[in-house]
Amino acid sequence: VIVSVLEYRSRKVFVLGSVLIPGTYSIGATAMSVWDAIAEAGGPTEDANLSAVEVIPGETGPGHELRTVDVAAAIREGKLDEMEPIRPGDTVRVPRGGASVGGVGNVIYIFGAVSAQGPHPMDPGMGLVQALIRSTPTSDANFSKIEIVRNAGPRIMRMEIDLKQYLGHASMTGNPELQPGDTIFVPRVTRGIAGVGWLGLLGIMGTVLGLIAAINSIGNNNN
Repeated sequence: VIVSVLEYRSRKVFVLGSVLIPGTYSIGATAMSVWDAIAEAGGPTEDANLSAVEVIPGETGPGHELRTVDVAAAIREGKLDEMEPIRPGDTVRVPRGGASVGGVGNVIYIFGAVSAQGPHPMDPGMGLVQALIRSTPTSDANFSKIEIVRNAGPRIMRMEIDLKQYLGHASMTGNPELQPGDTIFVPRVTRGIAGVGWLGLLGIMGTVLGLIAAINSIGNNNN
């Protein structure tokens, strides 16, 4: 008999303030940092002040004082892995009033089955494919169920993207243009899509992007 833990119900943290999806989140078997908690909540909003994130302890007494964490500095210095873990019952509050990492309007966030997780600079007209190439997906990335979370004014939009629609059928719905502040989540699978690993998929991407560049060049020459 094999017993596995599906969810740690007694190990909860609360994420509030300037994040896309405030709420209660479970801490798994591994430690969770302040940035991990923010990522679980969909990432920061564009007006989040990541320089003064508050960690409110769930318990009182010595060693359980409120502390302020400069997440923006950890991102700039590449020290996210060195952040102290938070404890079950803690509340992470992201205040408003600051600018997103890199400045408002030029950052996207990528999490999940990618090697370079976190904020990435956004180029004008950047699509999902270009963002994925920049973040280097892992070999177990599931490209058929990529999720984009977007802050659309008073509501949150969730889009599930099948990258195969773009690579296999040349449909632009599979490579949507990104917007500043978008959070991209790449899920994992036990096997690559239809047996195609990331390296093979990257080769297909290169071919498709090359064809698009050639078509654009021909169009410009004709004009």
